[in-house]
Amino acid sequence: MLKKWNLIESKTIVDTKWVKVFEEKLETGNGNVINPWYSIKYQNWSLVVAVTPSRKVIINQQYRRGCDGLNYEFPSGCIEENEEGKDAALRELKEETGYDVLNDISTDVIPLGKPIFEDVNRNTCVCHGFLIYVKEEPTTLQNLDQHEQIHVQKKTIKEVFDLIDDGEIRSGVHMAYFNRALKVLGLLEYKI
Repeated sequence: MLKKWNLIESKTIVDTKWVKVFEEKLETGNGNVINPWYSIKYQNWSLVVAVTPSRKVIINQQYRRGCDGLNYEFPSGCIEENEEGKDAALRELKEETGYDVLNDISTDVIPLGKPIFEDVNRNTCVCHGFLIYVKEEPTTLQNLDQHEQIHVQKKTIKEVFDLIDDGEIRSGVHMAYFNRALKVLGLLEYKI
């Protein structure tokens, strides 16, 4: 039977606003010791699959250092201290795109299941996903952070699938939440 690993020691070796790195000593489920093991903690974040009344999906294009290129992705961003995932999702949607909830937050903002880990092996960070029905056009201008440059586009669901197939959406978390949103929208069935 598999057993959970036990943390014996942990020492912080990097501690910034954006990332923490820990050097750890672990005991595996079968009693072996791994020393050192490195784990990473990023801020938890929220992601929005925003859909307009005409069934267009709001998608951002921006440079991402990890893949060293322009990437398509859904509006998303870090959850600030003392902020809930839903509040971060609404804030990031408005800041990055200028889009606003269609009518009512209580009915137009739908959680997309349990949070998803970015990397279950070394990173404790999770993403909270939401389907949000938005107005057809932005209601305000973008309000980007100093280092953000985001090009906002409306795409059909087929065009989003094409971006995934063409490798233009590179994040598995973004793809997973898109699939969850399609299921909520009744556009995807799981068949075995």
